[in-house]
Amino acid sequence: MIYKLTLTLSGKRFTPDRILSSIIGNYLITDKHNPTDKIFPDEEDIYDEGSISFFNPVKFSLDDHLMKYEKWFVDFLLINYELFVRHGVEEIVLFTEIYHADEQCNFEILDKGLLRKVSHIDISFPVSTYLLRDVEFNNWVKEIDQEWKN
Repeated sequence: MIYKLTLTLSGKRFTPDRILSSIIGNYLITDKHNPTDKIFPDEEDIYDEGSISFFNPVKFSLDDHLMKYEKWFVDFLLINYELFVRHGVEEIVLFTEIYHADEQCNFEILDKGLLRKVSHIDISFPVSTYLLRDVEFNNWVKEIDQEWKN
């Protein structure tokens, strides 16, 4: 299987731009807006909350790297948790996308050790699964495996 996790933080009083220089760790930002940012440049409507989404520096994982991949998200959240809450984060979501080529799709979201580490945090774990053709899946697996080797 191919795994893609996204950590998203949001809150009515949360302004991501205020904390960017204070966030500890190596990460990719996939999406970000402040509560006063315009939704569309040519219109006056603004977002009613701030939000930021993070990827692991290696955007996807395979089964062989899953423990390290998931641990990165838990460690990143724990290291920065107080900063996030102090600056207005009200909702934390660890969104999991699973890509597979088999009829059946069985997986675990964080093992019990990692879950225990975040058990004091009010966090949601939504999941989406996607069935791919064998050729698509196998080509993608090769690309991801190469990225983990770099």
